[in-house]
Amino acid sequence: MKEELPFVTIITVNYNGARYLKSCIEALRNLDYPENRVEIIMVDNCSVDESISFVKDNFPEVAILKNDVNNYARANNLGINNSKGEFIAFVNNDVRVDREWLSELVKTMRTDRRAGAAGGKLFFNDHKIQSTGHEEYPDYYWGDRGFKQKDTGQYDSGEEVSSLCGAAILFRKDCLKEVGLFDEDFIMYLEDVDMCMRCAKKKWKIMYVPRALAYHDFRGTSSPEMVMYFSERNRLLLLAKHYLDKLGDALYGKGYFSGYDTVKQKNIFDLLPAVFSKIIEYNDKENILPALNSIFSGLKKISNLEKCLLLEQLESKDSLLREKEDSFGKLARDHIQLQHLHAQLKTKDELLVRQEASLSAELQKLKYELTLLQSDLDGIIRLEKPMTFLIIKPQSIRVKEAESVIKAIKQKYPNGSIHLFANLLPGDYHQLSKNAFISKIYQPEKNVFFLAAIMKFILIFWLKRFDVTLVLASRNRPSGYNGNRKAKLMALLSAAKTRHTYYTD
Repeated sequence: MKEELPFVTIITVNYNGARYLKSCIEALRNLDYPENRVEIIMVDNCSVDESISFVKDNFPEVAILKNDVNNYARANNLGINNSKGEFIAFVNNDVRVDREWLSELVKTMRTDRRAGAAGGKLFFNDHKIQSTGHEEYPDYYWGDRGFKQKDTGQYDSGEEVSSLCGAAILFRKDCLKEVGLFDEDFIMYLEDVDMCMRCAKKKWKIMYVPRALAYHDFRGTSSPEMVMYFSERNRLLLLAKHYLDKLGDALYGKGYFSGYDTVKQKNIFDLLPAVFSKIIEYNDKENILPALNSIFSGLKKISNLEKCLLLEQLESKDSLLREKEDSFGKLARDHIQLQHLHAQLKTKDELLVRQEASLSAELQKLKYELTLLQSDLDGIIRLEKPMTFLIIKPQSIRVKEAESVIKAIKQKYPNGSIHLFANLLPGDYHQLSKNAFISKIYQPEKNVFFLAAIMKFILIFWLKRFDVTLVLASRNRPSGYNGNRKAKLMALLSAAKTRHTYYTD
């Protein structure tokens, strides 16, 4: 009796892709694999087009799941959690698989129990190669092997590879159970590279099967800017998970988070919490601290480019001011010349005198307006941001004493922004949270790993770049009390421009 083929679940994630679904699902239905050994699941990623109704009307056998957010990795996980197959295939909604695609992949997987994933030769619609697996480039970028090459048989040998394109790929369910689901923080892009890396760490093989063919329309529904952002963002998440010691040197990469686009510069600081979350989650603490210096150094290089941009902007303002000063000088000289002419022509008739007087008054008005303009420009150049203060209160300092210092600072710097770092009792926190002079209170959470908590606040304070850090201290502290010393250490690590200690007694 012929052995029954394993049951396979095929998952396709869809977002506003109704125009692709007909060719995609028809190709899956026409596979040479037994129909009773396959289930097809479409996970819809919050589409607003007619995708769901189209599948219900034309392919009633396809199971439909609805994701609650537009997250490709999460949608794949939703499909996995609802799958029945011994093998699980992922096929993009704009991909058409060849009739033998699935049977070729399953055949390879069944010959080696340690084969965790398999993928074939993926083409563009013009029959040029899109991918035969991934290859690594300098600075920890990944690309598709064979991209846009003509297929001349150069990739016709099956082999074990380091990573495969996730547009058309088959996984063994036992492999996914051991390795885990897709990392939903990636949302989209490079989630396939991350998954293959995790498989390799668990000694699962990633197999390239050249006889398994598929065709990718490759139009997508994301903007080029979004594709670039998530590709660069997820590259940093990969480094934080798998290559922590290389992260600092690789931050700059191709310069996406640098140059003259200040929006991109903000993006790298916006995603730092996600990067540091990966660092803490996937790395041992003894490896984290040595990597911090390199990471902060890389961030400083990117910030330096922002400083260069600001300096160029200031230089442009200065050039404009010089032009205005030159104009003012010319007008002043013209005014002197007109006064001289007035002295020579004062014997002329009354009409000429009135005309000259009117012209002189107009020039005086222009001189005054130019003086105001110069003053405004000088004000722009000299403009400084309001002072920012970080006050660190050890437990030995009473709330009343802290409020007295805060009030004094606010009186002297009414536009200043005051932030407080303290470990407070609930009553003290309630009292201070109502203090209108305090912009923000930072309070360590209880039962949190000390190193992670310290790193969190050091990173926050380092990014804030406070102008002044003020440690509240007491000379009459109990024997053995080391709160003042810890507070001063925290002030040192805050990277403020100036640091001071104020004794309340």
